[in-house]
Amino acid sequence: MSKQITITLLLLIGFLSLSSCISDQNKESCISGRIQDELGNPLEDVIITYRNSLITTQTDVAGNFEFNQPRTLFIDFKKEGYQTLSTKINNFSEDAFYNFNTITLNKITSSTTLYKDISLNTDSKFLNLKFYGTVLNSFGQPLKDVNLTLIDSTVETYSMKGEGHFEFKIFDNAIAIEKQGFRKFQINQQYYEKEKQSITLLETSQKSGIYVLKEGKYIALPKAKLIYKSEEKIGSVLWGGNFAYNITDFYYPKNAKEFKIENDSIVRFLIFEPNFSSGLFEAQNEDGFLGTADYKLSQTPFPDSKAELLPITKIYPPKNSTNSFDAPKIIDFKPSSRNKKYVFVNSKSRTGFYFKY
Repeated sequence: MSKQITITLLLLIGFLSLSSCISDQNKESCISGRIQDELGNPLEDVIITYRNSLITTQTDVAGNFEFNQPRTLFIDFKKEGYQTLSTKINNFSEDAFYNFNTITLNKITSSTTLYKDISLNTDSKFLNLKFYGTVLNSFGQPLKDVNLTLIDSTVETYSMKGEGHFEFKIFDNAIAIEKQGFRKFQINQQYYEKEKQSITLLETSQKSGIYVLKEGKYIALPKAKLIYKSEEKIGSVLWGGNFAYNITDFYYPKNAKEFKIENDSIVRFLIFEPNFSSGLFEAQNEDGFLGTADYKLSQTPFPDSKAELLPITKIYPPKNSTNSFDAPKIIDFKPSSRNKKYVFVNSKSRTGFYFKY
């Protein structure tokens, strides 16, 4: 296939993708229309700014919440030299199709923003925002009176060149979740994810280390310096030159006071260690071998171990939460067998938080 044919196909696919919400109104959610001046000439590069109305709800005594209030979408059309036009869509739904047909922007005669109700050609389908679920604390207990707010946000799009057409979709909703005494966070929830949400909140705390969460208590895991053996290696780079790095084997701490976790098919841990230093590993043999870390160019990676992929489920931070890289973590661990030794390995400090199941 020639390069010219390949480029033509890519352009055609891109055009079809942009046109999809106009061509299939029954399946796509979309806001579209055409912008012109008072003489009927199409206007390109009109800045189109939209924002949602602010909606807040609270969890009930069972920790349940649901957004089901009608919403309003505010839209501004702005182009230098023309009067700004503002409009809104009442009872807005991401599942509906809205076609503004033709919008006319007049040349500036004053600096006043014109507010106008623009008629819509719509499928008249309205569905409430499908974001609902339960908010729990770190022990899995329901939390009441948690505030969840659909955040007022502003996003820009532009009318396309040539014919003045525009179209856009709203793919996600920013939702802030907060309760006094708990860590605040925000979720960017895709509007098409309809399943029930199970959201965990974590109490604000100055704790450090790793804890077992059991029967309403925080039980600290013991910490010990890991046994390790390092061997220096010499490596080379493609553009020439050498560098030194270490191959380090980690082992379960010997002579450590035994810390047992019993009678739990699922064990929940709260981790305050840095994100890169909280990998859970299982002792592989009688010598307690955990895995090998390859320290190249000042990196501090996890040890390489066949037991690294253990049955772990992340509970906190919640799915789609933003700015949560350095946040504490809550995980559920499901051991496959008994009488095994485990360590949360911190490969940077060569320390570990250990337990026996």
